[in-house]
Amino acid sequence: MKNLLVEQYTVNYEDMVPADPVKLAASQIKIKGENLSTAKKTKGKLSLSLKANKSGSVSLNGILALDPLSANFSLNIKDLELTPFQPYFTDRINIIVTGGSIMTKGNIAVSKTGDSNIKAAFKGDAAITKLATVDKLNSDDFLKWQSLYFSGIDAAYNPLYVNIKEIALTDFYSRLIVNQDGTLNVQGIIKETKPEQMEKVKDSRVDFRLK
Repeated sequence: MKNLLVEQYTVNYEDMVPADPVKLAASQIKIKGENLSTAKKTKGKLSLSLKANKSGSVSLNGILALDPLSANFSLNIKDLELTPFQPYFTDRINIIVTGGSIMTKGNIAVSKTGDSNIKAAFKGDAAITKLATVDKLNSDDFLKWQSLYFSGIDAAYNPLYVNIKEIALTDFYSRLIVNQDGTLNVQGIIKETKPEQMEKVKDSRVDFRLK
C-alpha cells in the first residue's frame, strides 16, 4: 500500500464491566501510512494522532515492518485526564480521583523474535500532574500534588526491567487522620477483593462503538 490516509474519525468506547460504565472518546483521529507492506523485511511509515476525551492528545509517529514484526515510534501524550478511568479502580481503593492528568514523551520500540516472543521497550519521560484525591471514608482531601515527574525512563518487557534516572515531586500534600478505632486513614485505602467480584469480571462484556 503506497499511501493510506484516514482522518476526521471518532471512536466512542463504553466499558460495561465496572459498576459505573467507563466512557471514553477519541476524536479528530488521523492515520497516515506510506509504503506499508506484508512483504518480508519491508519497512513503511505510520503516524497516528487524536484527541482523547476532548482535553488530551496522543500522537505516534515512526517506522513499521510487518514481517518480521518491528516498530519504532516516537510517542507524545499530553493532558490525558485520569478521572474518566476512575470506575476501573473505584472498587479497589477508598479514594476518589477528582483531578489529574498524564503526560508521556519518548520512544517505543517493539519487535518479534524468531521464537514468537514479543519484546518492547520505552525510553523517555512521564509525569502525573495536578493530582487531587478525596478520602471516601472521611470525605476529606487525601493526596495532592502539582507534579510527579519521571525523567530518563528506560523500561522494557522480555526481559522485564525498569530504570528511572530521576523522580521529582512538587507541591505535595497528604492528610493523615486517626479514626475513632485508632487506625490511620491510609490503612483502609486498599480494599480487599472479594471472590464474587472476581466472578463478575469473568462474566463481563465490553460495548465498543465506532462512528
